[in-house]
Amino acid sequence: MSTTTSFTTSSTTPAVAVAADAPVGIEELEQAGRAVRAGRFRPDRHRTGDNSGLVCGPDIISGPLVVVAGAHGWSGTSTTALLIADAVTRRGVRARVVDAAAPARSGFAAAAATEHGVDDSGVWRLGSRGGVSLQRLAHPVRRPDGVPVPLPTEEGTLTVVDAGWPITDLLDHLQGGEGRHWLTALLRSAQLVLTARATVPGLRHAEATLQVLDAPGRRIALALVGPRTLPRWLMASAGAAVLTVQREGFLVTVPDRPHLSGAGLTPAPLPRQLHPTGDWLLNLTHPHDQPQTPPQRRPKKYLISHLNTHRKDDLR
Repeated sequence: MSTTTSFTTSSTTPAVAVAADAPVGIEELEQAGRAVRAGRFRPDRHRTGDNSGLVCGPDIISGPLVVVAGAHGWSGTSTTALLIADAVTRRGVRARVVDAAAPARSGFAAAAATEHGVDDSGVWRLGSRGGVSLQRLAHPVRRPDGVPVPLPTEEGTLTVVDAGWPITDLLDHLQGGEGRHWLTALLRSAQLVLTARATVPGLRHAEATLQVLDAPGRRIALALVGPRTLPRWLMASAGAAVLTVQREGFLVTVPDRPHLSGAGLTPAPLPRQLHPTGDWLLNLTHPHDQPQTPPQRRPKKYLISHLNTHRKDDLR
């Protein structure tokens, strides 16, 4: 039986900071020309999607939102973001993934089943796979504050943002205060999933990041990429912040798939074995009407013993 979930959405308008006068290069003039042709400088147009990412508040994206950020490099943020988006579509809700990474580091470079070219402004490259729409940067950017504001989306669409930058860069910009960038502002306000590898160094990075992002009443989900069951010796090295996330039920393991680790994301669907993980992450960030339990697997010893018992019964 399929169910359809509706998310509460709100219309928001960002406050865009205007940069001071500076020399303008040819590339900037070309981008401005594309923006003018797209109508983005008309006074009656909403400024969302323009090339300035500086905002005075975090409400830059309307509608439900999840941000996925890595505690360190190559921690599985793109796969985790896609798992959540796929889980949304299985609920009958539209989903999009906004990849904020520089094109050279994008985990979605080969993930689209269909490419739709760039948007009218020439800023975002559009694609889709199944029921998920993909948006990634069309041109290189050098710093997180160069990432433009995402395009507007249809009402009721859940947006999953792959932060796409080293967490140290994002946290440096997070200390900014006035006029800070929309991407780093979301780290303080949006539903956040932090990813890390299920290793001792990965847990150390996760611990340090959780301590910086901690806020009263806020719960951050931690997705550890590695074995389905975390060994005791590994969790013995976990710090207080990681153990608190585990105790509150916000720690989820993302089983490492050798093919995904080697080939990266492709147009092929994600393995069905990962669907329960995506569903659980979605339940933590946007709870479903019916609660679910974390995905679990029977121990191999139990399965072998259970199978031998049935074989003995058949021989009697």
